[in-house]
Amino acid sequence: VMSEIYMNLKNIGFELIKTKFLEQQFYILTSEGKDDSITPSQYGALALIIALSKEIDGNIKLSELKEIFNEVWDTDIQTLIDRDYLRKFDELGIVKVAPLGKAIMKEIINDIKLNKFLDIFN
Repeated sequence: VMSEIYMNLKNIGFELIKTKFLEQQFYILTSEGKDDSITPSQYGALALIIALSKEIDGNIKLSELKEIFNEVWDTDIQTLIDRDYLRKFDELGIVKVAPLGKAIMKEIINDIKLNKFLDIFN
């Protein structure tokens, strides 16, 4: 039944993204295109955070993230948190990429590698 639903959604331009977050499965319905409320700078920050979480640790320390993104914390990063692309856990002092953050980057998430970002700046 699920594969039939998936194919029907795909035929009308939607895609069902399956992701795991906090030991739970999430299904997110997405479509082509980008979220116009997210700026290119915010997309770039999210891509870098995804690369960091994939290659270093899925639980990024809040203090380290604030240090890395200190110039754009109040604009770009806080917006990503407010829109639930990133989830902040104050009690643990960490930030995680939320299911919506993974879904919005679905086209490139598998190709995001930290060394590619580092090469850009060398």
